[in-house]
This record gives sequence, structure tokens and C-alpha cells, in this order.
Amino acid sequence: MRTIARHTFKKVIISPQGRIYRDVLYPQRQHLQALLQYVDAEAPYVYNEWLSVLAGTRYRMPKDLKEIMEREGWQSYRSSNAVIDLYKTGEYMLTSVESPRRDGVRRVWEHRMEERERECFHYVKSMNECFHGTMQFEPGVYGYQQHMWYAALSQNLVVFSNHPGQCCETGGEARPGYWFGNGIMPAMRQKNNVLGILYQIPDTHPIHFVHLFWNEREFDETVSKGHWLFGRKGDGYIGIWCSHKLEDHDEVLSGCEKRAYGDKIAFVCICGGSSQDGDFTVFKEKCEKENIFLNREGDTLNCPGFLLHFEAAMNATQCVE
Repeated sequence: MRTIARHTFKKVIISPQGRIYRDVLYPQRQHLQALLQYVDAEAPYVYNEWLSVLAGTRYRMPKDLKEIMEREGWQSYRSSNAVIDLYKTGEYMLTSVESPRRDGVRRVWEHRMEERERECFHYVKSMNECFHGTMQFEPGVYGYQQHMWYAALSQNLVVFSNHPGQCCETGGEARPGYWFGNGIMPAMRQKNNVLGILYQIPDTHPIHFVHLFWNEREFDETVSKGHWLFGRKGDGYIGIWCSHKLEDHDEVLSGCEKRAYGDKIAFVCICGGSSQDGDFTVFKEKCEKENIFLNREGDTLNCPGFLLHFEAAMNATQCVE
């Protein structure tokens, strides 16, 4: 419950997840909101029968949950084998999972294996994989239903990118799906209000584009300029830099999708607000002055304040041969 509370922004749970479905588009409607609304009656209500367990338990909610919900600033914590970062103000929230973990800690196996088994991994079912997910996020690994990052400016306005598991939303129920999960996991690093994302799609993968969920109608104001895409909602701002041209694409959803075609694609997300950046024009000018670039080889992304390097990992437990 304290983890739920720390990921609450404007009464809605915004967080990376190890297993997600299409409701990634609408976090205010996810079933977990039922627990949050039980704690804070002002949170959006979603019916879920799991709440009935509270009628037959002695468990009582921690008394500090509302205080945690309002807590601003930088937080970083471990969840199983993952490290999750988040930065929250009253105007925006940015959160992501480290890929790979910056402390260099590798996967923790939860059952014993003979050394000979470690060399093949034809099929492995440990606690991490029992629910078709993993808690070890690494670049270049085949994904399933993992959700890697969110930026939020309101209850209804979230932004994120993913590498789809299928070429279109209609006519398929693949996992990873069109909007949830990643065919190939990216390298990611977050520092306060800045997030770098670097995708490298191998020739063997059939999907050679990534896309950005950008719900144009929810913004009060949007601007597209060169490599940049800017949006404002109230006093919260977001700037998205992409190494490739972003192309509008409408299918099941209209006015929500920006595609970038290629094999080595980078994004930089910068969040801001009126309290720290002044007006929207000043924020845009600050972003455009940043020295952001993807090197010619496509392996290193220069982000404001840090470098992000892509080094493909290998985790054969995500595939069955």
C-alpha cells in the first residue's frame, strides 16, 4: 500500500509494471484504483471484487498513506530484481524502471539450477516467470507485458513509448501487444525530471518502429518543432525529443499515436512546470538549448546531465524453444 501511495499522482496510480494490458492507456480506470479509493474517497472509483477481502481480514491500512501520496521530489527503490525511479511535483510526475540497473546488480534466481542448465535455458520457470513477466529489466531482451515508463500531467493525461509486439492494434491479441509490453526492451535511465530511452531493434524482429502515446485532445496546448514535441496541461509541461521524425498514425485510436520508423531510435523526455520553469515558452526554449544527440553508431544517447549507452543483454528465459 505504501508503494501504491508513492506512485499516486493527482489521486491516480502511475507506475511501471511487470504485467500490464491495454488499460495502460487509462491508468485512472485500472482495478488497483479500488484500493486507492478505499484510502482516499476523492480518488477515481473503479469497481473490483478484490476489495471484498477487506471484509474478512484484521488488516488495517497504514495511517501515513495520504501523506505519502502528496510527497514530492526524487525517490528510487528496489522491487524484487528491479529498481524503480520516480520524480513527482504538484505539476507532473515522471517514473521509470532502470534498464539495466545502474548499480550493476544482476538477476537473482529464486531456485537452484545445475551449471549445465544455466548454459541452455530451453525452458525455465522460476518465481519471476510464473506470471508471464520478469522483474529484471535489461536492454535488448525480448519483452512480454512489461510497462517501462510513464509521464503524467493530469489524471487523464499520460505519455509513454513502447516497441509493439504486433504491427497494428486490430486483428491480433499478441503479448506483447500493440500498446502494452515491448517486443524488445530499451535501455533507459532517469535523472530527476529527465528520462532517456534508447531502442535497438534486431533485424530478426518483424516490427521496425516504436510509437509514442500522445493524446492530443487532452493537452491544453501542443507544439511540434524539429525533433521536439511539446505539450502543456495546466501548469505542467512535457517535452519529447526523438532522433527520428515522428509521424501521425490513426487506427483504433485517433490523434493519439506518433510513430518513429527505424532500428535505432532514441527519445528524451523532459518534464517541467510553471513553478520551476516559468511559462511554457521559457520551458520550450530551455529544452531546445539542450545538447541532445544520438551518436552515429547509435549506441550512445547524450541526454541532459548524463549519457545512456545501449549494450544488449541476453535472457533466454523470456523465450521458449
